[in-house]
Amino acid sequence: MRQPLIAALVLLVAPAVMAAHYRGTTLSRDGSKLVLHTDHGDVLAPRTAAGQEGFEDPRVSPDGRMVGWLVPIHVSGISFPTPVTLVLFRDGKVVRHFDVGLAIIYAWSFVSGGRTVAYAMSTAYSPTGFDYELRRVSDGHLLGKFSCRRTLAGTPPKATLSGNWSHRGKVPAWVWPIAQDCPTR
Repeated sequence: MRQPLIAALVLLVAPAVMAAHYRGTTLSRDGSKLVLHTDHGDVLAPRTAAGQEGFEDPRVSPDGRMVGWLVPIHVSGISFPTPVTLVLFRDGKVVRHFDVGLAIIYAWSFVSGGRTVAYAMSTAYSPTGFDYELRRVSDGHLLGKFSCRRTLAGTPPKATLSGNWSHRGKVPAWVWPIAQDCPTR
């Protein structure tokens, strides 16, 4: 009776002990290597995409259970590596990645204690707007969207983009930590 009880207790406690707690990150000067500092020692972050040119903007979740970073790659027609994927890493493996296609991720953040992530994306050159997305980490589900656009000056076909920005509705709280040129306070 006592041995099965001890075995069951070990099975319940072992995953919690084995789980990594991330204390921080160190990005090499050239961005080619990312070191993850855990309670169990330092480990190198894995490369996760074909053509990956390094790592950018690493962050540790508020609870220390997860780390994330942006993956810059060369995109056709753009002269520099651009961050097009957000990778989330927990317990030694990639748990989620968000790929924004031909857009660029300009900023990102853990939200709600690390249960969700928010990111701002736009085009590479002269952004005409920013799109913000809030996603649940557990399944990648889209929880919220917000957009800002430059306004037009004049009337088509001679309309040009003005320096002014506009958006509809109230700015969600999760947008402010990653807000780019728009919205403004």
